Amino acid sequence: MSPTDAQLNALLVRMRTAVRAGRVEVRAYAREGMRELGWEPEDVRIQLLELAAPDFLRVEESTAAQGGLIWVFTPELWDGGHLWIRLVERRGVVIISFHQG
Repeated sequence: MSPTDAQLNALLVRMRTAVRAGRVEVRAYAREGMRELGWEPEDVRIQLLELAAPDFLRVEESTAAQGGLIWVFTPELWDGGHLWIRLVERRGVVIISFHQG
């Protein structure tokens, strides 16, 4: 499935709203990635608020019991690398993985 521009932009709006409301859950694997980068929760919050449509890579089907879509973003980092963010919408935003690649 490839989302339309409207669907992607709507997701970004919902995600920013969830981030501002503090409705972000960071799963254990993503917390490991944060530690490897030396990032605090505020760094992740800022990164999520700065995500934009050009950072979008693809959508994957979730294999979790709850189902849903996993949205994959790969924004460029200051050192020329990319940050990989995999997230899903539930009652806010759930960050499944967060690592430099």
